[in-house]
Amino acid sequence: MIIFSPNTIIKAADVNANFTESTAIASQVNPYKFSAYMGSTQSTVATTFTKLQMNTEEYDTNSNYNNATYAYTAPVTGYYIFTVMAQLLAQAGVVFIVSLSKDGTTEIVRGQEIPNTTGNITLSATHIVKMTSGEVIYPMYYSQSAGKTLNSGIVVSKFSGILVSV
Repeated sequence: MIIFSPNTIIKAADVNANFTESTAIASQVNPYKFSAYMGSTQSTVATTFTKLQMNTEEYDTNSNYNNATYAYTAPVTGYYIFTVMAQLLAQAGVVFIVSLSKDGTTEIVRGQEIPNTTGNITLSATHIVKMTSGEVIYPMYYSQSAGKTLNSGIVVSKFSGILVSV
């Protein structure tokens, strides 16, 4: 560690010795990350958990996200952090939930709001999830009412994840 004072002289050897660890960390690449969003609006189905149609990839560095089934498949066993976000347009008094689901059946986290005013409702949920290689995770929603509109676009809809530890 270098402690600086007003008269500190910094030698290149000191700098290199103190920053080799950060250089080693920066040289490590994590290929397991993705981000997708809804490229078009989606109409809600009532009273059932349904997949959010995150059909447009922002990036998918290892090709583990399927934008036709909206599933991310864990390529290696480890701990991943996932975030899902969705926006319900101009709905008052509608129960709306976003969640993450392993294998489309097991809900692991949710963000929920029961709105009581007009306006757009944006919800998100983030969770660190232990995944085994080959397991899949989906972005899901639940709406109390059918025929409502889920907004599209990279700013208001998102499903993303990254491996954080093995």
